[in-house]
Amino acid sequence: MMKKHLMLLALLLNAWITMAQKELSADYSYTVSNTYEVCDGFEKFYFSKNDQILTIKIKRKEIFIQKFDSKEEKIVFKSKKRYEVAKLFPKDVQLEKLMEIGNRYYLFYSLWDGRVEQLFSREIDFDKGEFIGKNTLVLKVEGKVTGSAMGAFYILPDGAAKFNFVTSKEGNKILIHYTKKPKKKRDTKSWNIIGVCLMDENANVTSQQEVKMPYTRRRMGISDYAIDAEANTYMMANVYHDDSEEMSKKDKSVNYHLELFKIPAGSTEINITKIEIKDNFVFAKKLFEDKEGNIVCTGFYNNTDEYDADGIAVIKIHKERGQYNIFTHEIPTEIVKSYLSEKERKEIDKGDDPNVDMLWLWYRDLVTNEDGSMVLFIEHFSIGSVFSPTPDKPLENTYTTNFRDILVTKIDAQGNLSWMKKLPKRQVGLQYKGGLSFKYINVGNYHYVFFLDDIKNHNLSKDQAPEEYFDGRDGYFTSFKIKDTDGSYVNSPVFNLQDVEGMPVYQFGIGRIVEVAENYFAVEVYKKEKEDVMIKVHIN
Repeated sequence: MMKKHLMLLALLLNAWITMAQKELSADYSYTVSNTYEVCDGFEKFYFSKNDQILTIKIKRKEIFIQKFDSKEEKIVFKSKKRYEVAKLFPKDVQLEKLMEIGNRYYLFYSLWDGRVEQLFSREIDFDKGEFIGKNTLVLKVEGKVTGSAMGAFYILPDGAAKFNFVTSKEGNKILIHYTKKPKKKRDTKSWNIIGVCLMDENANVTSQQEVKMPYTRRRMGISDYAIDAEANTYMMANVYHDDSEEMSKKDKSVNYHLELFKIPAGSTEINITKIEIKDNFVFAKKLFEDKEGNIVCTGFYNNTDEYDADGIAVIKIHKERGQYNIFTHEIPTEIVKSYLSEKERKEIDKGDDPNVDMLWLWYRDLVTNEDGSMVLFIEHFSIGSVFSPTPDKPLENTYTTNFRDILVTKIDAQGNLSWMKKLPKRQVGLQYKGGLSFKYINVGNYHYVFFLDDIKNHNLSKDQAPEEYFDGRDGYFTSFKIKDTDGSYVNSPVFNLQDVEGMPVYQFGIGRIVEVAENYFAVEVYKKEKEDVMIKVHIN
């Protein structure tokens, strides 16, 4: 009798697993490298060139550099070099940026000597997979600059570091900007001084100016920076109409306008284009240069000062004339209500929250096509908290990061809406990204979005809400394949984390994906037993 029960249980379990499996897509194929010794790092960076892959893994006391060859069917591990941080850099350095400039690779760090803030670089030879040369002084600043605390040996996101890097559209001009620490503490009595430094494709600083802002710190805030092909610097600023620093007045009317600052290359002069937004609030703004050399600002708008979105705003500032056009595109209720739970849809129908699913949107990727059109990839991201008391900490809260749906929008060269789509996704974690969010890749006439998904989510109907995927758990590496011309898309699984050529893999991170060539990319994962593997994914 016991044997019959066990056989029945095995059959039921096998049937459940079969139902839970997704058929993998013919759009993709993959191979897995041989195992190699793991190199741990709390920060991991991946670069590619000519079918070669370079990884740099940073810990507080050591840095590893690995090389891989991806020309063959399977990626091949080639070399590993270990460096002691104490032998590479002085004590108490702050890492600032690791980046490619003109097919050369540099690690930038800052050092405060008690009087002067200094920025240094150290070059990495991609082909040899090793540090070369000496630490090189890039620039120095008299006095302190704002940013992170001294001695934090990790790379902070843009905006939080002391020195922030912005690259031009063609990648051959680099803007380094910093903000000097104000001498006066009162925002109403001090003006920010912003350093504007231009770097060429050989990592040489060609000019360095410090520019005093035209308004007090209380009266303005900068949302984004850009640099054009002629090395002119741009800043998009909120300029407040009083010292309240509030976006709205007591009567809820708009209490600010936008201004585009242009600083010509090598100059301290500021040319200002004032942009009136009238009755709309515009926020989360992103600057870039279009194909014709105009500066384009994309953001969201609504009629309140809350960070929900009624629609997408596009502001085009014409290069020569300094004139601008504003285009607004409402997010239709049909899109807002799609892929929501029944409860959320009822809230919208009752008018309790007309933008229940359009709160806290963030620009993740922005693509410009040859015809001047642009495709925006916008993610719904928020931070939540869950009351989780313990005997030792009775008032403890656990904070979660929530990466939800993706709003993909194409706007033509004239500013008109071509199409708008909402891609369903629910991801929850206990750290900022980990395996969450998504990776964007463009191949020909298709846009690809890759992310980790719950096993149950596949081709949902628009009245179904996705199941949540929890970071670190079993799941599928999944994709949306989106056609550029009309926005039509298909949802397909690439591989199962629990069955990658018969083995489970772990520590999957979106940041561990590296594009290698137009038709394939690679991702590194942990196999356990202190071994990693590199997965090579072909887009067929």
